[in-house]
Amino acid sequence: MVKQISHENMIIIFTEVILLPIFVDTSAWYAILDKTDSDHVSAVGFKESLNHSMVTTNYVADEIITLTKARLGYMNAMRLEKKLWNET
Repeated sequence: MVKQISHENMIIIFTEVILLPIFVDTSAWYAILDKTDSDHVSAVGFKESLNHSMVTTNYVADEIITLTKARLGYMNAMRLEKKLWNET
């Protein structure tokens, strides 16, 4: 949103920046989690550079837990599940 205010001989323009959340899908979450994933370094770097919040769906949460279990083992999947549901 841009607002313009005139005052005497000056024009002042105010700009409000609205940061929308970024949707994160399964492959991005997995790349962040798995240090051996080919996209791990770039995914972590991107995540750390964000000024936006990240959002996902319950379906993606289920997918990433299932994928983590299949590729990284049961215990890693359980740790992830507890983090996702704030049970740590």
